[in-house]
Amino acid sequence: LSILNIAETLTPFGQTIILLLIQVGGIGIMTFTCFFALSVTGKTSFQHRIVIKELISAESVTDIFTTLKRIIVVTLCIESISAWIIFEQLTSHPSHMEVSLQTMFTAVFHAISAFCNAGFSNLSLGLSEPILANNRPLIWVICLTVFLGGAGFPIQSSVIDWTKHHIKKIYYRLISKKDKHIFQSRLINANIRIIFLTHLLLLLSGVVLFFITEYNNKASDSSIFSSLTDALVISTMTRTAGFNTVDLCGLMPLTLLFATIFMWIGCAPLSTGGGIKTSTFALAVLNLKRMLCRCDNIEIYNRRVSPQSIDKAFAVIFLSLTFIA
Repeated sequence: LSILNIAETLTPFGQTIILLLIQVGGIGIMTFTCFFALSVTGKTSFQHRIVIKELISAESVTDIFTTLKRIIVVTLCIESISAWIIFEQLTSHPSHMEVSLQTMFTAVFHAISAFCNAGFSNLSLGLSEPILANNRPLIWVICLTVFLGGAGFPIQSSVIDWTKHHIKKIYYRLISKKDKHIFQSRLINANIRIIFLTHLLLLLSGVVLFFITEYNNKASDSSIFSSLTDALVISTMTRTAGFNTVDLCGLMPLTLLFATIFMWIGCAPLSTGGGIKTSTFALAVLNLKRMLCRCDNIEIYNRRVSPQSIDKAFAVIFLSLTFIA
């Protein structure tokens, strides 16, 4: 994605500037602006709070500041864990790098670039670098980090709430002497479920499609396991991340066609990725199913989708295709 080789052209200071810009862009300019505005003033107009609430999917207007802080904390936690695992893989793999500040910076750079779906690398050949391309666990970690960043904050937050809720239930049942029953409604609502399911199905379908289309195009000495990993990378990265472990110029035309479709769909709403968003794509598919089944409404998880949401989805699709054309 870069017009120049970051590793060979830019100084460490220049690479740090790019890393900060990636981080700001990943969390979101609007999120940063709202967060610091609320931090300094502690107040804003009610109309502005309504807009911010919708932007960050807060439960209520009063939870905006807490939600904004949580976005940043969750982002930094995922990136920190990813950077630590990448650093361990870089220094422990047979073709390892030396334990140094440069290696630590490389791990942090790739963790942030992956979570923010930027696709920039401070290595000359990116993920195609031999020291990385042959390190499958490291590639999986980067793919998982890209997947989490593309899943969006609402999904990340719901998973955290769901995990905390069940840990509390286990605690009160096994450890605490109090027989306390915990109830919390809508831990994972219908909107989150359909977005996550679409996000996951697109990833898995991409792996299957790219494995099939590239099966006869792989090197004769490459294993099925290696081909599946390459298919996973293509499926994950075409959803706006941009990393690559294989030469895209050598891919089959059918692979590039599917890759273009996946790039157009993109990632989940309120994520670090782009595209028309998985929610828009899901609504279009559900509406097509409704028409084929001759139903009056779209119903998913015992919830009815409003006609306004369907209209917005098709408006986004139409405008997107118009701009592309």
